[in-house]
Amino acid sequence: MVYDKLKSYRDNKINGLGIFEIVASLLDAASSNIRSAKIAIQNNDIPKRAEESQKAITILSGLHDTLLKNSPQQKEASKVLEDYYKTMNDLIVRMNARNDAETGEAIEQGLKKFAKAWRDMGKEHLKSQGNSSPQDIVNASNPKPSNITFSV
Repeated sequence: MVYDKLKSYRDNKINGLGIFEIVASLLDAASSNIRSAKIAIQNNDIPKRAEESQKAITILSGLHDTLLKNSPQQKEASKVLEDYYKTMNDLIVRMNARNDAETGEAIEQGLKKFAKAWRDMGKEHLKSQGNSSPQDIVNASNPKPSNITFSV
């Protein structure tokens, strides 16, 4: 199901709430995978942790791979989103390397906030026909929890 949404996102370069909802749904799925990985850490289930983490990484990588860079505005948006996806991937690797459920919690919450920001931006897009900035999405999601450092 998640992979169908990712394929739909890749295949449909559409404007409007549809694309925003697809991205938000994918981020929700990645958040759910991280929640499952976090539970696996707590249960010392290493194979399940790895499987769920890989699913989240696949989703984030798929979103990254679909970024458009044709215009200056798209290049700016892509840079912001690339940084976000890289940060989240780095945190997932850190969570796995350290078997750290606290980092998993921070990732899960960051992805949830990011999904909400995408939904909100979709609603705003319908009202204003796209005047929201990609930086607004990342700022709204606050992906860097204050108690986590980003070195891996």
